[in-house]
Amino acid sequence: MVYSKRTSLEVNHLPDEKTSFSRWSFLKNPVISVLVFSNGITMLGFGQILPIIPILMYDYLHASEIEIGLTISAFAITRVLSQGPFGSLSDRYGRRPFIIISLLGYSIVSFLYIFATQTWHILAIRAVQGLFSGALWPVSDAMVMDICDPKHRGKVISTIQIAYNAGWFAGPFLGGVIADLFGLSATFGFSAGLSFTAFIVALIFLKETIKVKKDPSTQKFSIVDGFKNNFQKSFQILRKFPALKNLAISALVLQTSLSLLQGYTPIFISDVLGGSELDIGVIIGLGGVLGLVSQYIAGSLGDRYGKWLILEIGVFVVALTSPILLLIQNMYQAYIILPIVMCLNMISSPMLTALVGDAVPSDERGTGYGAYGIVRDLSLIIGSPLGGLVLEFSRNFLKETLLQSLRLLFIFRSIMLFITLSITLYFMKSFREVDTVIWTRSKIPPPE
Repeated sequence: MVYSKRTSLEVNHLPDEKTSFSRWSFLKNPVISVLVFSNGITMLGFGQILPIIPILMYDYLHASEIEIGLTISAFAITRVLSQGPFGSLSDRYGRRPFIIISLLGYSIVSFLYIFATQTWHILAIRAVQGLFSGALWPVSDAMVMDICDPKHRGKVISTIQIAYNAGWFAGPFLGGVIADLFGLSATFGFSAGLSFTAFIVALIFLKETIKVKKDPSTQKFSIVDGFKNNFQKSFQILRKFPALKNLAISALVLQTSLSLLQGYTPIFISDVLGGSELDIGVIIGLGGVLGLVSQYIAGSLGDRYGKWLILEIGVFVVALTSPILLLIQNMYQAYIILPIVMCLNMISSPMLTALVGDAVPSDERGTGYGAYGIVRDLSLIIGSPLGGLVLEFSRNFLKETLLQSLRLLFIFRSIMLFITLSITLYFMKSFREVDTVIWTRSKIPPPE
């Protein structure tokens, strides 16, 4: 529409041993290269529409700030509920089918945005999208870890996330151009086409990385019982591996702090500073480019000096620089400050993800990543609605302007990040103990 404003699997690729990579050579691996391409262009499509959704809801469908936050939470709720069971099921039935089905799902739900005419339509579509996201990302991480040498996990996972984030942050720029030239509906249609292309590529070229159990007793599947049992396994593995639990808690508080602004930064640029959809895309894209560089450098430094150390530095820097958001008065300042803040936000997450691979044995890694993702993505359930509540309280009870309300949210974000720093420092000893860099320096074989 046009919007007006306000069974068993064949195992085709099973490496006999962990693969050691240097620099970008890991892209020669057929599994990783397909994942980078398919998931990367899926993120390109998703990145196109994500900054546009708050503008669509706020300026066209007249949604409130809290409704925007709840819509973001709908995605997070279904993702949290699904990724633990999907990660565990991938340990049992194989990684490949979950990735292929998820890519097809991304294509379908992206197309459905074209027909949304009410706020609840967007909420329902986002909820379905979260279900497919919960299957795609933890299973993709587990697939990479299946074939990656522990000594190079920091560099490989960081560089792969660069490829994903290249699509994520190029998407807003491309989406802004398409929206300016052809309207919002064209942006959603193009996003669906990119995800469908990713589905076709994965369907043809993606190979399995684990041996699938062929015992008939293990192939029985009940959706209700399967999800219940595997969801329970996700929490059992958190109790089994304390370092994994600490990583998940750290990711939860960090991402909650960072997601306070999710959904509201585009509104800040558009409705407060007077920017266009193209301005939104360029600013987010610029922040992404800087973030890609910082992630690659952080990954290489993490493998050399310790992922735990780069994590500690990353959280400290993002907490220290958060208050500079209060200095933004116009679009010129926004073009400088927002990309810097976004870049610094991206340093710590790859270190947490890579440390999960160190903290969990290979035969439980799918379950481990799923459990970690469940706790981490609770931040999306909490963060955006919490940010919306701060804005609603400021505007409705304190009678502040939108600009004043957003500045209050910036202050609240800075306080949360210093709390995050304290919690992460408290857990840092356990992160150092599982870091494979430390094991390698000690000349002790790292745990698989």
